[in-house]
Amino acid sequence: GEMPASTGPDQRPLLIHAYDMPSVDSNTLVLYDTPGELFETMAISDESDFLNFLKQIKNIWFIISLYDLQNKSGRQINDLLSFYINGMRKVGVPVSGRNLIVVYTKADLLLSAPEFNLPPDIQRYIRNDPFQSLTEQNSNTSTDEFEFEDYFEEMQLISDKLQEYTIETVTGGPAFVNLANRYKLGLHFSITSALGSSARNNILAIDAIRLRVIDPYLWALHLNQPETNSAICLALDGGNGSEV
Repeated sequence: GEMPASTGPDQRPLLIHAYDMPSVDSNTLVLYDTPGELFETMAISDESDFLNFLKQIKNIWFIISLYDLQNKSGRQINDLLSFYINGMRKVGVPVSGRNLIVVYTKADLLLSAPEFNLPPDIQRYIRNDPFQSLTEQNSNTSTDEFEFEDYFEEMQLISDKLQEYTIETVTGGPAFVNLANRYKLGLHFSITSALGSSARNNILAIDAIRLRVIDPYLWALHLNQPETNSAICLALDGGNGSEV
């Protein structure tokens, strides 16, 4: 139950292999956990390996705890996006065309705090996670009964509702969405609970209950698919008497 240390400046990439998944086939995700504070003071040379990594990133997990943002940091959600964009601009890396996957974490705290006013359909989505048992150790749950296309469709619906919630309820939310649109960032939203309850003195008193934690991975896999162009051929009869 002991919580891990906070993200440090020197992180090793994590590779996750997904094999023969419906709709997304086989794929490899390379994840790099960058401390958010780094973007406030970013100043690195063009030769840096870190900069080369930043240039390759297509999908960004923008991980935010709305609970901590409101009760501890004194900042707004648009401030965090400004730090990211300005940090990238400092080192000459354009953000246009990338996907911003906004991950609202600690959903359990949002559910228990009425002031966050989560819409009922989002609350139901968090609580009714068909993959929840897959996150348990020694799970033998099968995914055969799930339709991934239906799941993606529901993810998109919840993403749209979370964007509406961000604009209508989250402090700085309208500015956040406008800033993302101005810099041509693709916006996608998800909401997760990695623990199900709060740790005390850095110790989790009960086993973790993970809700919707697979969604950010599925968003990244879905958005990582190459764009395909289908060739269209038109065959015409050029014989006598043919009409077009």
